[in-house]
Amino acid sequence: MSETFKYQLSVQMAQTALLAMDPAQIASRTGYSYDPETRTVTGSMLGAIFKVRWAEQITLTRSMDDSGPWQDVIATEEGLVFLHHLETADGSALSGEWTAFRNLPEARDGYARSFEGRAVGPLLSRFGGDAAGFERAAEAIGGTRLEMSADVAFRIEAFPRFPMAILMWEGDDEFPPRGKIMFDKTAGHYLPTEDVAVISSLLVSRLRHFAQN
Repeated sequence: MSETFKYQLSVQMAQTALLAMDPAQIASRTGYSYDPETRTVTGSMLGAIFKVRWAEQITLTRSMDDSGPWQDVIATEEGLVFLHHLETADGSALSGEWTAFRNLPEARDGYARSFEGRAVGPLLSRFGGDAAGFERAAEAIGGTRLEMSADVAFRIEAFPRFPMAILMWEGDDEFPPRGKIMFDKTAGHYLPTEDVAVISSLLVSRLRHFAQN
């Protein structure tokens, strides 16, 4: 089975699962808005706006702001993550406690390696030793400073009920730069663990993008 076919199958499975669910309840569990006339849930992910419409088939469009233009993203990586978020979210209250990726449900070794390779590695390759650059990029995407045991730390809302904390240490003559991405303990109530690695990668890509502009 090719990777393309498996990806298409994952999208189809998510669409089928969502069609059987009540969009009004999904909106309540995620903190999104719902228009019953058009059966459309509107929400955000990493600053972009997404619209999911229930019809004969689930459709998904995205815009960088509510005025458009709107792009069909049902067959993209970020689109699949958003669908999985809608499917998984159960409305749990945030714990207010941060945890590492390895402590999330079913964080098997393969997922942990993917997380390190797709998110932490690129974070360090761009911002290792450049805490000031990280700070500017984090502020540009709406992050808020955290008081944690790091040279600089920011909280960034991937979804309204899915905060992420990024911690950076610049390093010195004895220790290399370090970076860490952490999650509220309820993260598994809003995304499958495999998708937590993907949303982390998408977040780092946005940070790197803003650092270049």
